[in-house]
This record gives sequence, structure tokens and C-alpha cells, in this order.
Amino acid sequence: MQVATNICTNVEQVATNESKSLPLIVFLKDIEKVMAGNPDAYSVLKCKLENLPENVVVIGSHTQLDTRKEKVKG
Repeated sequence: MQVATNICTNVEQVATNESKSLPLIVFLKDIEKVMAGNPDAYSVLKCKLENLPENVVVIGSHTQLDTRKEKVKG
């Protein structure tokens, strides 16, 4: 939980500071890996994101490995 809380706080601080002069897009890659199975961390992140300035857009990604095998044409 502490790692997730620190990440959320750092994202909020950086986004707030950097967006003072220009709009900002924040991309959170594989955010589900940090938040998965941790409802408290999700609540903290949600609260932090809701308090960001209006000129900040946050995009979170979810990646999934492709476990399908390609069919070989013979």
C-alpha cells in the first residue's frame, strides 16, 4: 500500500507543478499492476486524480501479453 500511495502522491505533485504553465498529459503505463487487488490504493489514486487541475489529462494503460500462437500456413 505504501508504494502505491507514494506513486499517487508523486504523480499528483508533478502533474500539479508541471501544469502551472501549460496543459499536461500524464500516461500511467501498466497502472493495473500497482493497483490490482488493492482497493485502498485505488481509492487514493482516484482521490488524487480527481483533485488534479483541469488542464491535466491522465491516461492509464492496461497491457496484456498475447499468448496466442500464430498459425503457420503450410
